Amino acid sequence: MAGIEKLKTSVETTYGIVSGIINAEYYTNGQLKECMLKEKNELTVLDGTLIPRYSIWEVRDKYINSLSFYASGKLQSIVLAKQTPVQTPMGMVPAELITFHENEMIDRIFMLNGKISSYWNEDDEYQLSIPLTIKCGFGEITNRFINLCFYPDGQLKSLTLWKKEIVSVQTEYGTINARIGLSFFEGGALESLEPNVPTWISTPIGNIQAYDLNAIGIFGDANSIKFYKDGTIASLITSTNKISVRENNNQGREFIPTLIESSILLDGWIIAPIKIEFYDNQVIFHDCDGKIYDYQISDIKCEIKKK
Repeated sequence: MAGIEKLKTSVETTYGIVSGIINAEYYTNGQLKECMLKEKNELTVLDGTLIPRYSIWEVRDKYINSLSFYASGKLQSIVLAKQTPVQTPMGMVPAELITFHENEMIDRIFMLNGKISSYWNEDDEYQLSIPLTIKCGFGEITNRFINLCFYPDGQLKSLTLWKKEIVSVQTEYGTINARIGLSFFEGGALESLEPNVPTWISTPIGNIQAYDLNAIGIFGDANSIKFYKDGTIASLITSTNKISVRENNNQGREFIPTLIESSILLDGWIIAPIKIEFYDNQVIFHDCDGKIYDYQISDIKCEIKKK
């Protein structure tokens, strides 16, 4: 179990000596777990020199640790003193925060890492972003990204877009304009995307509008439309359709996105959507009440209407 130890102001790591340590936490084996810094350090990371943050000067600076390490001593994350170009599998990318897999490959790289507050809003942060061109499984994308995420072998796992950014994606179901982000299988095939508007998708039970009113643009790892590697639909979320299911024995059930009280928003309400998954001849409904219902597609008839 990790704990706070008597402060060591200097520690030797595989990336160089870290000095000026403050607010440190250590593993039980004495290995440095995380810390803030009050002195400039130059560490050898990613075949180059990176300088972790050692002071807080700007209104947008977050009060977080400059460095964190795995128990093995491998670097887990670094907050940079200033935005710095870093070599990634996608080429050079400007970075303010980098997290790592334990094999020392980049896990996620954040171009910016500002603190959103009443003094510094999302538009202020967006204005600091710059367009980047990256290659993914279906071609090049030029947009402003919040972060890029990688598999441990360096392949692109997901990308997250700024709220104002839209990317057009060619799919088995036509061109879909995506917001928030995209995720990819190892090998580059598109795994998921978040549609910008309610988008009709042809499914084994009929055409359904995919859209999640509650989608949050923090990470583009998991999205409303999910595909199999061959590009066919694996699952989707709908906030706009009600689906009536009638079984061969005439038993029926209706799945409807429902207005519920939010556990996050004070005195707020949200639409609880319906998630639908497809496996061979099976369809699975995740109802807004948290219950799961599965059917053999050949045993049901579905009627799909706008909510």
